[in-house]
Amino acid sequence: ADIVVSTIPAEVYMGLAPEETTPHIADIRYTALVSVICASRKKVSPDFYWMNMASLDRAACGIFVLNSLNPSIGAPGDSCVNFVTHLNNRSRPFFARSDDELLRLYLDDFRAVFGFDLDPFWTHIARVPMYSPVFGRGYRNPPPRSSRFENVYFAGNYRTFPSIVSTGTALLSGLETAEVMIQDQGLPEGLARAA
Repeated sequence: ADIVVSTIPAEVYMGLAPEETTPHIADIRYTALVSVICASRKKVSPDFYWMNMASLDRAACGIFVLNSLNPSIGAPGDSCVNFVTHLNNRSRPFFARSDDELLRLYLDDFRAVFGFDLDPFWTHIARVPMYSPVFGRGYRNPPPRSSRFENVYFAGNYRTFPSIVSTGTALLSGLETAEVMIQDQGLPEGLARAA
């Protein structure tokens, strides 16, 4: 390709291009996420979108009622509940639990918090092994341009330290990388400012 913009996790990129020498890119590690979405005919009350679970005796770190944020999710009257557990890495034993065990733990959490069984009629379980870059002491953002391949550029939240990881910072990283690409092509600048 004439130009490649890598937005995949740095660990995946390094597996595809092990000869990459761009500073800091090979050092990036990721947290992991377990997400279970359930649809139920039961109404969840009180109405809320996002609930952090601060108790260490719960499997879920957060419970989200997706139809509270967007009523078009699910059929009218259904509740669409998302249980999420954020882990510091994918080697944690929780990440490898069976689907049945994860569902049981999350439904137990629901019953403990809301006082009734959710009784889902549909579930989807996802494990995201590389969810978010780990920003620790000494973290350095890789540059937007590969030092090994002249046509490869990098964009993503792993380039946004010290900002928090979000959709907005990912978008900003893409705009910054696009600006470098425009400069390298000798084209008029100002994309990031205009956006």
